[in-house]
Amino acid sequence: MEDSNINLNDVPTINSIEESIKYWNLQSFNKYRTFLDNSIKQNLNSSIFHFTHLENILLIHKNSLEQELYFYKEKLFYLALELKKVDYAIKLLKEFKSTFGRETKIIRMEASLNEITDLYDLSIETFKKLIKANQDDRLAMKRYLATLKIKFNLNNIKEFTEFLVEYLKTYMDDIDVWYELSDIYLITNNYNKAIFCLEEVLLFHPNNYMIYTKIGDILSSFNNTESAQNAIKYYSQSLLIKPSFKAFWGTYYALNTILKYNKSLDEKNSNLLKIAKINILDFYKDSPMKKHIEEILG
Repeated sequence: MEDSNINLNDVPTINSIEESIKYWNLQSFNKYRTFLDNSIKQNLNSSIFHFTHLENILLIHKNSLEQELYFYKEKLFYLALELKKVDYAIKLLKEFKSTFGRETKIIRMEASLNEITDLYDLSIETFKKLIKANQDDRLAMKRYLATLKIKFNLNNIKEFTEFLVEYLKTYMDDIDVWYELSDIYLITNNYNKAIFCLEEVLLFHPNNYMIYTKIGDILSSFNNTESAQNAIKYYSQSLLIKPSFKAFWGTYYALNTILKYNKSLDEKNSNLLKIAKINILDFYKDSPMKKHIEEILG
């Protein structure tokens, strides 16, 4: 029980993977396993570090792992793909097939291997079959989207966009895909659609100040009074959640757009402009650029 509550702060700093292996080979199995689980979960070390340690723990503690043996081998398989150790991944996949046959998880692993070896069409077809068999297979769907993106590589962005739109009709709560789609719309200059996607993200993460700032930036780019005023609303919300240098600059820019066309600001916007200037200058207070920034702000 004591080993399972390992404090990572008590682990000595070790400069090389080789020395790390030597250290953990002297520790108990439970302590080693807990360390490795935490390191992988929190992404505390490099992929090659985790790969090497997984190989090692599977070698020296194979009998202790028992039912967890293939849990760790699966992690090792995906790290092998990440590190482009294709032959190693193929060897592991053969072992999985021999042990488990054509289970869904094995088919997904095979599709991921095909993706890494540039067999995109084969990988896409495999993911399609998995999704058709189970529309709730989010892992297959995520890999399907990632493979499509690699294959299209922006050369067929229209088809990829259409697929994401259809996907979101079914999985409306997939925030990552809403964000992905917003970036695609920005690339293709569909700014209003990009804003719509980001608004969907806010429905699930209403306190994400960076999204408010991003919408403000898009609206500011329209360079007209109405859009600038709307941008200020988003920048203001962002600043209420967390004051940031980027949102203050955005506010300053949007207010100057209004000033350019209206020649004056109302009292509320005038005060907001002063606040934005003060905070921008405060950021540069110790910078050699301070004088130059003062001249820009006027």
